[in-house]
Amino acid sequence: MNATQIHQQATCLDVRDADLTGSTFHDVCLAGAQLENVNLSGAQVRDADCAGAAISDVNLAGARLENVNLSGAQVRDADLTGLAISDARLDGMTIDGIAVTEMIALWRSVR
Repeated sequence: MNATQIHQQATCLDVRDADLTGSTFHDVCLAGAQLENVNLSGAQVRDADCAGAAISDVNLAGARLENVNLSGAQVRDADLTGLAISDARLDGMTIDGIAVTEMIALWRSVR
C-alpha cells in the first residue's frame, strides 16, 4: 500500500469509512478534531495536547498515552477496566464528584 504524504500544509480532512491502519502523524495539529466511532486500539499517543478535542465512541483498548495534556477532559460512560495511571498530576481530578487526591490520602492513612 502506498502512503499518501502531506507535509507542511494546512488543510482540513474529512475522512469517513476509511482504513488508516499504520498511519503516522508526527508534529501535527489536530486542534478541534472530532473523532467518532474510531478504532485506536494499540495506538501510541505521545506529547499530545488534547484540549478541546471531541472524542466519542472510540476504542482505545491497549493504547499507550504518554506526556499528554488531558486537563479539563471529561470521561463518561467509559470502560476503565485495567486502566493504569502513574506519574500524573491529579490536582482537581474527580471520580463521581470525589477528589482523587483525597481518596488516595485516605487510602494511605488507613493502610
